[in-house]
Amino acid sequence: MHSRLVEILAEKQREVAKLKTSGIPANGGNDLSRSYNFRGAISVPNRIGLIAEIKFASPSAGTIRKEADPISIGRVCEGGGAAAVSLLTDKRFFGGDLDQLPRLKRAISLPILRKDFIIDAIQLRESFLFGADAILLMTHIVRGYPSLEDSFRIVETMVDSGVDLMELQIPFSEPIADGPVIARANQRALERGATVEACLNLAERIVREFDIPFLIMTYYNILSCYGVHDFISAIAGRGLQGAIVPDLPPEEGHDYLEAMQIHDLAPILIFSPATSDRRMKYLDSLGRGFIYCVARKGVTGADTNFSTKLSSYLVRCRKASHLPLAVGFGIKNRANVDFLRGKADIAVIGTETIRTVEEQGVAAVRGFIRGLR
Repeated sequence: MHSRLVEILAEKQREVAKLKTSGIPANGGNDLSRSYNFRGAISVPNRIGLIAEIKFASPSAGTIRKEADPISIGRVCEGGGAAAVSLLTDKRFFGGDLDQLPRLKRAISLPILRKDFIIDAIQLRESFLFGADAILLMTHIVRGYPSLEDSFRIVETMVDSGVDLMELQIPFSEPIADGPVIARANQRALERGATVEACLNLAERIVREFDIPFLIMTYYNILSCYGVHDFISAIAGRGLQGAIVPDLPPEEGHDYLEAMQIHDLAPILIFSPATSDRRMKYLDSLGRGFIYCVARKGVTGADTNFSTKLSSYLVRCRKASHLPLAVGFGIKNRANVDFLRGKADIAVIGTETIRTVEEQGVAAVRGFIRGLR
């Protein structure tokens, strides 16, 4: 089997090499510098990395190999020049097992991506690919800050820099979950005429232009004034895939949750360190897409202690939820993002991106985002 695998890898290398005619040199990965994360392994400028996929069955072919060892296969892939390995852990369709992931990670030095089925309104980058070394980036902007057109340019820059999904905030005069940087951006956006309708229209333009998932973030007063069902219908009609409404507890949000379900949108619910295990389970039963895990008490933008205490909290979140975990509040740099690898699925960068715009201008966003992974 191993000799055949080597032949297959060599064949794939030849196929990739044909892409040289397009002006992009191909490479299987042996001379790529080691990268801690999966995205880095396949995103080297002017290179094409070969990803070796490990699976033991498929819906069309049935069982491909019995009692196969992912470790031995992974080692052959590594020796054959793969830039990274994608392991299918779904048992029903691909014969995999989640327990194979840590074993494979210990056995090889290649970045590993866990690949599985996730069926939800929010498909986080092609059926939400995530895994042992991969973490997605979600950024946050306040629409209308510094202006509506600048907001579009910031989104364009972020998407081009590799952001995986984004929350688009509709500015509000009393953003109680936000610290001074984002609150100031809200106020300036309102002063410059960022109405709800203008923000929704901008969101529609953004969704049409860029191929990543976008969520709405705002406060309940906006929904209440607009009409809850009308507002959810409006964001659904503009192609948004979910919403974060931090000041609306689900016990008081029956109309909201009902409207989200009718329009097949994801209500993103929130865990905090003060949330009990029992309430986490309750929130998980109502949420979709992912759970937003607030890293600490307080508002956005303040310092977060990235420590064993935060790790323990995220372990508790993982046990309580069947959904991917997004972590926000206080994530400021690459070290913070690296801390979350293996503990969470999405790192949320909000205040620091807006602070970058405030202090250095829109053009500085590109370098900041690219420096996070």
